[in-house]
Amino acid sequence: MRGNLLPKVLVAVLSLIWVSSCTSDLLTSEESDGEVEIVEVSFCADWDETTKSSISANVDAVSDYWIAAYRRGRIETVQHLGSSSKTVTMKLVRGAEYAVYALANVGNVDFPARETELASFSVAISKIKDLDSGIPMAWSDTHYVARDGDIVSILFERMVSEISFRLDPSAMDELEVVSVRLMQGAAAVTPFGKSGSRAETAAPTGKPVVMDGDYASQSDLLSINAGSPITLYTLENCQGTLLPGNMDPVSKVPDNLSHPERCTYLEVLCRFKDESVMDGSVTYRLYPGEDDCTNFDLVRNHEYDLTLLLTPGGLREVSWRVENRTRYKLGLGSWKILQGLHDADDLYVGESNLIQVTLLPGLVKMLADELPSCS
Repeated sequence: MRGNLLPKVLVAVLSLIWVSSCTSDLLTSEESDGEVEIVEVSFCADWDETTKSSISANVDAVSDYWIAAYRRGRIETVQHLGSSSKTVTMKLVRGAEYAVYALANVGNVDFPARETELASFSVAISKIKDLDSGIPMAWSDTHYVARDGDIVSILFERMVSEISFRLDPSAMDELEVVSVRLMQGAAAVTPFGKSGSRAETAAPTGKPVVMDGDYASQSDLLSINAGSPITLYTLENCQGTLLPGNMDPVSKVPDNLSHPERCTYLEVLCRFKDESVMDGSVTYRLYPGEDDCTNFDLVRNHEYDLTLLLTPGGLREVSWRVENRTRYKLGLGSWKILQGLHDADDLYVGESNLIQVTLLPGLVKMLADELPSCS
């Protein structure tokens, strides 16, 4: 289900220029008389201006960014710039090894003093509209050695997963989609964690750090019902392979999970069209991941393709995946006695009669796999 890597965003170039006459306030006394490096960062403002889903932000834009340099495990310098700032300089020790970290579109950031704390350092959002100012992005180079004349590119990586969703009504076209939303999306992301970021349970409250996520706009709904895919975004949430060995997609449900409240899922609300033989609505729920049966990972900067195949038989599934609130309309068929001892209003128990039943074509289609074979 996972697609190829989304295009990463090249937003900066670092040029390292040796200057023999400059000193840094952050240098130790042993290094203050030595040579230092000036790091110049230039942004390239040439990004696609596409807007998708309920998020109004350009998914490639950078509204602001932070750059922090660590040396010997401790923070040495931090810079914060807006999108209009094209250049930043940082004074680094020539020949010293640095761990350089960068974040974009994350608001105010208080980088920890020690580099080891970055493994658990997180960035949170309170609502999906927080992403309107830009998709959170991260980059790091943990073994950079400052050298004369170096050019180092910062290739930011989006900390969101992209969900591509489409409807396949080829087997049942009586339903239309009225709502699509990502549920239990991660509300925080760990930019520099060792094995990806995932929603956890907050210790003080005992509640998972999740939130209702991105949803289909009105134009998205028109696209879905016209047969085109839409795109939704959610913060990375790598919950792992929670159902190893499972071979049945029907078993990929909360009842089989230890902590279902941490897993992101897609919720699709459909309703029957006026011309259908049925009334009411159906809610479908799907867990995205690396496959249909076992995995619940949503990895940053990856695309996941989900297709909802509508079938009459699927309406009869009784599970978390399908919540059916429908009924058949009245007047969908008729019957008459072709051969018997009495008329239709004067039948008796135990009599044998030949009865002809006529159903509307729409009802026959909905009941096709349940109707007996008749001659």
